[in-house]
Order: sequence, then C-alpha cells, then structure tokens
Amino acid sequence: MSDTTNSPRLRLFLQRLPGSFIVVGLVLLIAGMLASYAGSTALIRDNELRKSGATVVGTVDSIEQHVARSGIEKLRMKGSKRFDSYEFTPYVSATVAGKSVSFIPRSYTTLHRDDYEIGQKVTIMYDPADPQHDPGVKEDFARSEIVGTTHTGVGFDIAGGAAVLAGLVLFARRGLIRRRKNFELENRTA
Repeated sequence: MSDTTNSPRLRLFLQRLPGSFIVVGLVLLIAGMLASYAGSTALIRDNELRKSGATVVGTVDSIEQHVARSGIEKLRMKGSKRFDSYEFTPYVSATVAGKSVSFIPRSYTTLHRDDYEIGQKVTIMYDPADPQHDPGVKEDFARSEIVGTTHTGVGFDIAGGAAVLAGLVLFARRGLIRRRKNFELENRTA
C-alpha cells in the first residue's frame, strides 16, 4: 500500500491550498465591501429622507422589469433560464405643490415582483429642494431590502476574512513545518 501523502498531486494541492484560500477570501472581501457600501449608502440616504425629507402619497404607474444588476445575481443566472433573476423598479406619480411629479426610486428596486403593483399607493420621501433626485419609498419592505443588502455585504466580509485568515494560518503552518524539517536535517548532520 502506497503512502498517499507522497503523491505529487496531493503535495501540489497542499502547496497551493493556502494561496487559494487567500485569493477566494480576497474576492469575498471585495464583494462584501461593495455590497456593504451600496447597502450602507442607500441606508444613509433612507435615514436622511426619513429625518428631513418631505413625504407625499403617490401611485405606482408602471413597474420596470430588468435583469438583475448585482454580481451575485448575475452569477446565479449564468447557464440556465431557471436561474434568471429580475429586479423591479416602480415609477410613481404624485402631486407636489400643485405640480405632477414622476418619481423613480432606483434605490428601492426589489427582487420581489409582488412588492409593487400598478395602482398601488406608496409614500414617497423626497428632498423638497430637488424632488426628483434619488427619492425614497417609505414602506417597511423597501427599507428591509436595503438592510438585507447591507447584511449580505457584512456576511461576505466575514466569510472573506475567515478564508484569508485560514490561508495565512496554512502559510504559517507550512513555514513552521519547513523550519522544523530544516532544523532536524541540520541537527542530524551535525
């Protein structure tokens, strides 16, 4: 019976394992940072609008359906139509200071088609100085989508950090084993 630890393939795999952990970890960290940034930026805007923005009740006129923009959703879509993922953005009209205004709250795009329905009344949050600049939807489900994006980013950051740490530990372990072997060889010849 041969010793599997002396297999060249296994040795090559074990040599590359720490680097693989670090590369995967860095990719996860970057994805997490991007998702965290997007989610936290939208959350900050949502908080600003809730605190100092004006509100108006509007009506959903139409819903734009488009292929999901996020990298995670694009990865899920590759290869099979059953994994196609879409985002839905409402177009809302309301009357502000006697004028009809159209709102497109892009930060409140959702992956759930049934969150918005044509004719649905939604409360729109907006900046009175510039009503059409990045308006918000003051509904619980809309805020939970933003919070979910932020939490997803944090989850990726944690997974990426763990993978990088595991890779560094494996590198350190490999270095210690190498030093011990060199020390043993030096002591044998001495």
